[in-house]
Amino acid sequence: MKTDPTAVNRSSEPTHFDLPKPNKLITADEGKGRLLIVDDIRENREILRRRFERHGFHTKEANGGVEALAFLESETFDLVLLDIMMPDLSGLEVLAWIRTKHAPGMLPVIMVTAKSQSEDVVQALRGGANDYITKPVDFSIALARVITQLDRKRAEEKIQHINEKLSEANQALKCQIVAHTNDLVQSNVELRSEIEQREKSHAMVEHLAHHDTLTSLGNRLLFHKQLNDALVHRQLYGSDLAVLFIDLDGFKTVNDTLGHGTGDSLLKLVASRLKGELQENDKIGRLGGDEFALIQSGVEQPKEAIALAARLIEVLKVPFIIDGQSLTIGASIGIAVANSEYYDSTELLRAADLAMYQAKAEGRGRFRIFESKLDQKRKGQVC
Repeated sequence: MKTDPTAVNRSSEPTHFDLPKPNKLITADEGKGRLLIVDDIRENREILRRRFERHGFHTKEANGGVEALAFLESETFDLVLLDIMMPDLSGLEVLAWIRTKHAPGMLPVIMVTAKSQSEDVVQALRGGANDYITKPVDFSIALARVITQLDRKRAEEKIQHINEKLSEANQALKCQIVAHTNDLVQSNVELRSEIEQREKSHAMVEHLAHHDTLTSLGNRLLFHKQLNDALVHRQLYGSDLAVLFIDLDGFKTVNDTLGHGTGDSLLKLVASRLKGELQENDKIGRLGGDEFALIQSGVEQPKEAIALAARLIEVLKVPFIIDGQSLTIGASIGIAVANSEYYDSTELLRAADLAMYQAKAEGRGRFRIFESKLDQKRKGQVC
């Protein structure tokens, strides 16, 4: 795990401070929720504050871990957005202190981290963080995850309140316990039904946000998340990993001459054939247009990736029958194998993309493995 050279007192135990005691405890405002935004960089805090306040949230900023602890001691918040790397106290230390006071369901914490801090993300999730977002922050994703955590928090609070009422009824109203219990149990059942409906709605929204509506494959956003997760797993367990970037040869001709309807039908059939060649742990996504990408993990690389690429090229050569017409296309495939130079999903996918273009340049209907000289050649052309 990378550490901040300016950080101090980064022990694994929560640090105790003499914090100011206010005259009156500040409670969370009604409405969408009260957020504590913790980051030592003022510009980062202000950007998040403005965006969340524009969506009806109440916010407060803390310029580091020490100030965050002071606010958490004296005020009430509904959720904490917590940067991991800070010079006074790290986000992991602040998280450890929070979890000694508040359960994850009562005070959700979303970590804010750079993509390169995957080990810190794993440690934070094990330490009780509810979720994480990466820098640079995609606000639509941050907003969706904050709303999801707040909905879960409020649902848990409702259930806790009802359970407390059930306990009080059992102690104080023994003679009327049956009637009261039935009412409260019914309320509990209705509330749990409401929670289930909310979870289904969130699941549907998440699915639509992360999947291609035409082929039902994961979209570019989901593919990057799956690739980041696979790279974290590789760092933890040392498994092999390869990315295959697939571009269809001849698809544009079909689309232009026979129309978008035929083109869409062809993309669906291509997606089905590609899925049929994958192993259980492989991932596939449609990146856009006629571009697809695969993640092949837990195998001996690049040997297995080469075998898969050759198989996919042959499978896609077989004619497709659409509305009685036989259509023939092909595929060019670029392969990039994760190594010490490629722990970032964007860089690894870019390497596979470069290899794919090299395969096209060499005559299409073939695959090419990424080599560093391809990147050097591209940079030389740019210069």
